[in-house]
Amino acid sequence: MPKQAVVLFGAGASIDAGLPSAYRLTNAVYQKLVDVKSDDARLFGIIIAKLQLRNVRRGGAPFDDVNVEEVYDALKKFIGRDHDILAEFVQSWDDLNLSGSSEFDAKKFFDNLANAFVLRNDRGLDRGASFQVNKRQLVEATEALQRAFGGEFYRFRGASLEPFLATLTSLLEVDEGRIGYMKRLLESHAHQISCIATLNYDRVVEQSLEAIGSKFDLGLSQWNEKRFVRFHGKSQRLIKLHGSVDWHISNQDEIVINDGSTGLWLPRAMIFGGQDSKLVPHGPFLHLRHEFQRFLRQENKLLVVGYSFGDAHLNAIIRSWVATRHKSHMMVVNPSGFDPNHPVMAYSKDRRSPVATNPSVSLEVVAKPLSDALPEIGRFLSN
Repeated sequence: MPKQAVVLFGAGASIDAGLPSAYRLTNAVYQKLVDVKSDDARLFGIIIAKLQLRNVRRGGAPFDDVNVEEVYDALKKFIGRDHDILAEFVQSWDDLNLSGSSEFDAKKFFDNLANAFVLRNDRGLDRGASFQVNKRQLVEATEALQRAFGGEFYRFRGASLEPFLATLTSLLEVDEGRIGYMKRLLESHAHQISCIATLNYDRVVEQSLEAIGSKFDLGLSQWNEKRFVRFHGKSQRLIKLHGSVDWHISNQDEIVINDGSTGLWLPRAMIFGGQDSKLVPHGPFLHLRHEFQRFLRQENKLLVVGYSFGDAHLNAIIRSWVATRHKSHMMVVNPSGFDPNHPVMAYSKDRRSPVATNPSVSLEVVAKPLSDALPEIGRFLSN
């Protein structure tokens, strides 16, 4: 009987389902914000332009695409810049005042201020005149001053990451008619897979398992009550290392899974952004990463699909697995290929061998998209 394998899915595993790549998502998010006439579109566009300028200064082309995670990182830092420890060391921030200060309408300001305070003459025997404050007009008068002196940055002071994440989530909805390749893979080989780990927020794997009548376990059944991850029974283990589009977080740690049938006003439980954002103390994510490492240590087969090896924390886990193997096998499926001299393979030579040339982990690279690589994957899992 063939040994079981651990499978790791990256973004490339979902592209065959019609979902956009990290670079295409940047443009898609911007266009959707524009379509709904959101003020967030302008801020999002400015951030993209700034990143493109940064790329040009580094010698890149001004037309290069920008990774959506880089945009998110920059947006997050911009919105929270008042709380950044480096704020005390920066003499002048770019306030995004691209068109000069907003024009100050003196008459409108005076009218709002005058109407904010109304003198009421109560006719009761025991009451005299009193002031009534119209808070709405007082706020409008104050905002007029802030806009005049604060420039465009005032418009973005109250900016939030939620419109961006909500738009991103809507773009990751899965078309049931385009996941046939994933259903074929799981229907034929689920019994040969001990654990599926995915970096993707979409539900391609979940919907494929549901379509073939296979149960899956996210390891979260006892998380909210006891704060630990545990997998039960024979259901397919599915570890969503970076969260999911249908996960929300409550009280810093509790995970609420919403199928979309009810509106939830809770933060999304998704680890999004660059290296600084990959390890977070809240939620089950550190525990899920630990479980992935534990399952990986138990197996001698690793199938990596559509992952570009850009997560340093995850690479460290794979490098550790490679260093402790003997007669193990790894397959990388990616249209852009994979360099066998990548740092994760640094310890792939069996140092117990006198010649130190026999690989402790044999590597097979399949330079194809997942849907085209099913025969090679089937052979790898079955041997």
